Amino acid sequence: MRRDLDLHIAELARRTDDLNAELQRNMSQEQRQHELEVEQQRYEKQMAIEHERYEQERIKYLAQLSLSYMNEISNLLEKTDGYLNSNPLTAALARAKTLNVIGQLGSNRSRQLIEFLHDAKQMTTDDKPLDLSGAQLNKLDFRGSSALHTRKKLSLVGISLNEATFEGLQIDGWDFTAASLNGANFRYCNISNTIFHTRSDRLILANFDERLRELEDIRCEYEQSRTLSRDIYATETYKIASEEYSITIKLFYQYLYEENQFYNNISRYLS
Repeated sequence: MRRDLDLHIAELARRTDDLNAELQRNMSQEQRQHELEVEQQRYEKQMAIEHERYEQERIKYLAQLSLSYMNEISNLLEKTDGYLNSNPLTAALARAKTLNVIGQLGSNRSRQLIEFLHDAKQMTTDDKPLDLSGAQLNKLDFRGSSALHTRKKLSLVGISLNEATFEGLQIDGWDFTAASLNGANFRYCNISNTIFHTRSDRLILANFDERLRELEDIRCEYEQSRTLSRDIYATETYKIASEEYSITIKLFYQYLYEENQFYNNISRYLS
C-alpha cells in the first residue's frame, strides 16, 4: 500500500510539474504577445509621423508647383500679348504644362488654376480658349471657390468632370461641349445660356455608369460587412475558448493541489 501511495504521489508530482510548465508557456506566450503589441504600437506611431512629414512635404511641393506654373504661364502671356493661342507652338507648350500640372494638384489648387486661366482670358468662351481637352478633373467640387460662383462664360470643353459638383453655382454661359459629365451634380444651378453639346448616347451611358457604380458600392459594402462579421465571430469564439481554457486550468490546478495535500496528509499519518 505504501508503494502504491508513493507511486501515486510521484505521478501527482509529475502532473503538477507538467501543469506548471504549461502555465510558464502560457505566460511566455502572453509576454511575447505583449511585446508584439508594443512593437506594433511603436511602428504605427512611427508610420503616423512619417505620413505627417510626407503630407507636409507634399503640400509644400504642390504649392511650389502651382506658383511655378503660374509664373511660367504669366511669362508666356507677356510674350504673346495675352493670347496663348497666337501660334501653335505656344499653344501646345501651354497645353502640355497645364495638363501636366493639373494632373498632380488637388481639388482646391485645381480650382485656383481654373480661376487663374479664366482671369487671364484663356478659358473664356468669347475668345478661342486654351485646349484642355482630356484634362482629368473628376470629382472636383466647384463649390469650394466663392470666385467661381458668379463667373460667366467659362470654357470647360472636352474636360473630364465625372462626379464633379456644381451645386448652387451660377454657371451662366459656361461651355461643357464634349465634356465627360457622368454623375455630375448640377442641382440648384442657374444654367442660363449654358452649352451641353454631347453625343446622344452619353446620357444613356451616364445612367448606366451611375447604376453600375451604385451596384459596385453595394457589393463592396456587403463584402466589408461579411468580413467584419466573420472577424468578430472568430474573435469572440477565440475569447470564449481562451477564457474556458483558463478556467479549466485553474480548476485542475486547484484539484491537483488539494489531491496532493490529501496524499501528503496520508503519508505523514502512515509515517
